[in-house]
Amino acid sequence: MFRRSLSEGEGLIFVYGGESKMNASIHMLFMAFPIATVWLDKERCVVDKVLARPWRLAYAPRVPAQYVIEARPGLLERVSVGDHLTF
Repeated sequence: MFRRSLSEGEGLIFVYGGESKMNASIHMLFMAFPIATVWLDKERCVVDKVLARPWRLAYAPRVPAQYVIEARPGLLERVSVGDHLTF
């Protein structure tokens, strides 16, 4: 929040105690720029992705997720639903 941009290669990974739609949801209030949001299940398989736009109330994955990655919009071109990610 309150940032004007993300640098190339910069992002956040949120890790939750278990899979959930509610806990893995995000909001874009007070955000000044769009971000790629990628949700992964407990096996780190991509279950959903979206371009989250500024000042939107909420985004939630279509299925429960345990991990959320937020990064520059170009990430959406590099991952697909069903991909397995390691980190």
